[in-house]
Amino acid sequence: MLTRLAQLWRGEQPGSARSVGGHQDEEDEDELPEDFCDPITLGCMQDPVLLCGTGQVYCSTSLRSWLATGSRTCPRTNLELRDVELVRLPSVRGRIAAWRAQHSLPQLPALDPPPDVVQAAGRGQEEGEGQGEAPPLASLLADLRSGDVYKRGVAAGRINNMLIEWGRQPHRAERAQVMEAMLLDLVWLLRQGNPYGSGVAAAALAQYDHPSCSTAFLAAVAACPAVALLWSPHSYGQHSAARLLAQLARATPSMPEVLVEAGAVRGLLQQLDLRVPFQYNRCSAAAALAALCKHAEGRQEVRRGGGIRLLKELVLQAEPASEPECGEHLIRFDKRDASTCLLALRLTADEVAQSPLIDLQQLRSYSHCSRAWLLGHVSAPATGYSAEEVTAGLQLRAAGEAEEDGWDTDEAEEEPQPGG
Repeated sequence: MLTRLAQLWRGEQPGSARSVGGHQDEEDEDELPEDFCDPITLGCMQDPVLLCGTGQVYCSTSLRSWLATGSRTCPRTNLELRDVELVRLPSVRGRIAAWRAQHSLPQLPALDPPPDVVQAAGRGQEEGEGQGEAPPLASLLADLRSGDVYKRGVAAGRINNMLIEWGRQPHRAERAQVMEAMLLDLVWLLRQGNPYGSGVAAAALAQYDHPSCSTAFLAAVAACPAVALLWSPHSYGQHSAARLLAQLARATPSMPEVLVEAGAVRGLLQQLDLRVPFQYNRCSAAAALAALCKHAEGRQEVRRGGGIRLLKELVLQAEPASEPECGEHLIRFDKRDASTCLLALRLTADEVAQSPLIDLQQLRSYSHCSRAWLLGHVSAPATGYSAEEVTAGLQLRAAGEAEEDGWDTDEAEEEPQPGG
């Protein structure tokens, strides 16, 4: 009955041929069971997933398209979800496959890319780092989905190294297909893995920054577990979570508000405290906070958490003499992103003058520094620009100055909180 109503709504005649999962079938002969019908497309589900917050079942493809728009509502119940958790339902998919076979309908398409595509994607990754031959990509995918959580974490660690290497090479379509296929498996490990597994899953997901990847969908399903990972007992997990959040915070206009409400600010601020040893650079946490400061409540949370002092100290920290003259100076990345965050905070004159004293012009210089300075090739942040950086820098400075001009009116309703 549901499918006949759907046909009438589309202007079709009941009993006419219609698409079931992308295939033309006879509606009067093959009535699609309601349990197999996707609530969004009203077609046959191919990869059923459970939306945990509401208990509704959707086809993964259509739900991903829905979430990729930035919406965080359940299409069927219209309930807004802060944390979007999806669970694949292989048993339901098996029932759908059996029903299709019973009615002589085409088989469901495979969830993974064809073996030749997987093989092509993994080509060039034969050699592991000091470990002889690396496992084939197909084997890594199998381990990522195994019932052993430890084995999943080991596979995710190898996959993270592989994705880092892929990021240094020209984009290849077959690799994008493989990344798409394992995204939900990495998100599962981010949520359910041990501290190591969750950390490497977050690090791998942070590599999903290519334009072909749906950052809005990734933000919907990974943002809240990434915030939880900020409180991991291991610094690697905290660092990986900050890297992922620095990317997700810019995914949609509403994402800063979601992350602030989830408690991201306090978790990120703890990484900025120079009094607490932290074996990784702190720039990812500062970059994530800069994105959250686009939201008024984010700026207030940073102030309430004493973030202004922490960020100032990060900007003013001395560079160790032991760092190589040529090579990445990690402290300079910290200075750049901490400066960007302080500018995003829209500091008042009193906040600028509070100890430790900083200079706004120096903040702008660090925020718009050259790549050559970050790499240690020049000694001053405002020197060594490439031609592309000169063009981009002029645009960024113009945008920043225009934004600063509106601070007085934008911040009229915001009372800076003590503790900065």
